[in-house]
Amino acid sequence: MRYHPTPDDTLAEIATRLAGDDVVTDEIEDLIVTLKRAGVISGNEMGTLLSRYLSEKTQI
Repeated sequence: MRYHPTPDDTLAEIATRLAGDDVVTDEIEDLIVTLKRAGVISGNEMGTLLSRYLSEKTQI
């Protein structure tokens, strides 16, 4: 599986940039989103995995 941005992703990226913010995801975050889109994990599982990952990532 590989992450492929959707038109909604592109729109969100543009809106974020216009708001003066910069959101950059890494391979792990993209993989979690890909797993959700493929139906491998639920929305709740995606939220939990992203939350745990980002928490651990900021502790390093």
